[in-house]
Amino acid sequence: MLPMTPTTWPTSVDQTAAALILDPDDIETWRHALVCIWLLIHRAPATILDSFGMLKEEAIQAEADIFYEAGVDAPSELAFDASATVGDRLLRMAGWLRAAERRITETDRGSAPGDPNVDWLQIVDREPFFLVPMPRSVWRAPDAARPLSRTFVKRALLRFRVLPGILEGLPVRLTDGRGLSRDRTNLTFGASLFADFDIIAEDEQDPDSFEAAGVVGPTAASVVADVVQAAERGCVLHVFPELSLVPGVRAVIPATLAEAPWRTAEELSPGPDFVVAGSWHERYGVSAWNEAQVYDAAGRELLRFRKLFRYRDKLNRYEKIETGDTLEVLVTRMGLFGFGICLDLCQLNTPVLPQLDVDWLIVPSCGDWRTMQDHLIAARASQLRFDTRCFIVQQIFPKSLDKVLGYVLAAPATVGSPTEAEMRVSRSFTTHMTVAGTPR
Repeated sequence: MLPMTPTTWPTSVDQTAAALILDPDDIETWRHALVCIWLLIHRAPATILDSFGMLKEEAIQAEADIFYEAGVDAPSELAFDASATVGDRLLRMAGWLRAAERRITETDRGSAPGDPNVDWLQIVDREPFFLVPMPRSVWRAPDAARPLSRTFVKRALLRFRVLPGILEGLPVRLTDGRGLSRDRTNLTFGASLFADFDIIAEDEQDPDSFEAAGVVGPTAASVVADVVQAAERGCVLHVFPELSLVPGVRAVIPATLAEAPWRTAEELSPGPDFVVAGSWHERYGVSAWNEAQVYDAAGRELLRFRKLFRYRDKLNRYEKIETGDTLEVLVTRMGLFGFGICLDLCQLNTPVLPQLDVDWLIVPSCGDWRTMQDHLIAARASQLRFDTRCFIVQQIFPKSLDKVLGYVLAAPATVGSPTEAEMRVSRSFTTHMTVAGTPR
């Protein structure tokens, strides 16, 4: 799709609308058309895109009803009068999007895809996009008084999400976890941190790079104890920090989840829906990646994600790792979860994760207060753009002299400007509760 100016955008809209192929008996044509029209608005000139916020919600819904009621087997096709203004086109497109997604959901009740990376994929102008059947969630109490967000991406669709298949040159890969998570209102997230933590480097004398060979602090017994606590406290998610679990210790997590020692004959409650098992410098042949695993409540591995950006320490040494090349997104009944490791979020020069439209960003991290300050900047940007809530579990390193184990950003509704003292965590296991809002 070529760049558009305020002058050329109306012509592009008219041409695209006229070229849409809509078959009442082929719902795939409606999915493709929905993504095409969504992109036309999303890529509109900034001044036009901002005008979307001026549209009244009741006007959009009324326009959607007109489209839906005018058709026989499906909503009527999108067309414009020759005299239509930019505002007229925006309103008709907004109403048509709502009518189209209603048509799709009434035909397809959300059956599980064989592979979401295939079944949810749409190609528009040779670019990949995913039409994800998951409504955007407003993470607030259902009765909280708050006007609808004015921005296009947070308001245009009520039943779907459009995600790019490639973001900043990195492929997006989906995992369908809707059948593995439970419906919850109060969400409790768990976080693990470790006392006397230290990372043992492979070669301390290497002037150019470093690779983790071992770690001091985490033990198999402490990790098992935290997983059991997370289950007993009803955590939906539990996160271990970056570079904290060597493979041998990490292995107790899926084993503990599968055994579920917290269950009794009277109580069959499952463990956490998901556990993010920190990360480690995993070696494959001659190369290593900073890699993390995500397990479900039964201890099955759902996905792995790799660090995208190499860390450079104060001695100007880089992590001796290859960089990840994929953005992993887990689709659940609680919303969309994106994942990153430390610098993936707080690296501000070429931001990637803050541009990923998900409900939750889960980030195991390791660093000092400066690292956390950069996390806060990125978390605010992500929240402003998409209402994303960031859950960051950061092991403090080098270790603090005042017994502070780390910092946790507990997926707040508003990030704000917390002080270092407010974010310090001095206990090895903590829980953090938030409230899930209602989809819109």
